[in-house]
Amino acid sequence: MAAYLPTQSQQVIWGNGPDVAISASFRSTGKVIPSKDGWVLSGEWHFLSGIDFSSWALLCIEPVGDEQAVRYAAVPASSYRIVDNWHTLGMRGTGSKSIVLDQVFVPAHMSFLKRDLWSGQSASAQGPRYEVSPIGADPHLFMSCALGAATAGLKTWSGNFQAEPPAGELAGIFARSSGELDAAQLLIERGCQTIDLGALPAALVARNARDASLAAELVLTAINRLFRLGGSNTHFSHNALQQRWRDVQTLTSHVGLRPEFNFAQYTRTVWSTRFAESAEPARKLERA
Repeated sequence: MAAYLPTQSQQVIWGNGPDVAISASFRSTGKVIPSKDGWVLSGEWHFLSGIDFSSWALLCIEPVGDEQAVRYAAVPASSYRIVDNWHTLGMRGTGSKSIVLDQVFVPAHMSFLKRDLWSGQSASAQGPRYEVSPIGADPHLFMSCALGAATAGLKTWSGNFQAEPPAGELAGIFARSSGELDAAQLLIERGCQTIDLGALPAALVARNARDASLAAELVLTAINRLFRLGGSNTHFSHNALQQRWRDVQTLTSHVGLRPEFNFAQYTRTVWSTRFAESAEPARKLERA
């Protein structure tokens, strides 16, 4: 994301080397006051993963009354205070805490428009990775982690049987759960291969988001089944299978994986593409 900043700002962040940790908050939750050549920020921004170790934070800011001017602004670690409020069901290791700012000035050149990021159009960075909308890419980031957690959960569950394989109903549980995880992996891998192409038409962006939501349902179904039939030990907080279960619950609840959003967007895109294709012959006749 920071590569979408103007070149001048990138020099400020990476001028002394490339290994700079940066966190981000994707919703504008603080107060934004316009100022000469920038904005003054106050209030609280949420869910900045890895903020304890970050040198910079990218904050979504929305100037009052101007939805087209929503931006991401870069602020250094010295300008904010971290709030230790990440006490969650799962994904506790991400440390996605909140930060508080008090009258922090951000110059305009330390920001970029949100619409540039979400459309995959960077004026300051080149290459396929800067040409893909987060709508088509970010869900796979979360799903890769969820798949890894669920796969580890399956390994933990299977370890209870040692040399003797599960039999009867338990054999079916293993086969079905492992099959669901394999299917989810195929969806995720196709999505990642698509992302690597760079600039994507709307149809592929929507398909990627749809596939991520489908993969989330498969992974969630598998880990829920394993947890439900994992025995009484799974209900102790130190249990490894419970930890994987908790992580998957938290990951798959992310707004980027919400099926009601992604499925609706995919369906709209398919119908609009079909309409455009069916209308093209008529347009050709009109031009003729």
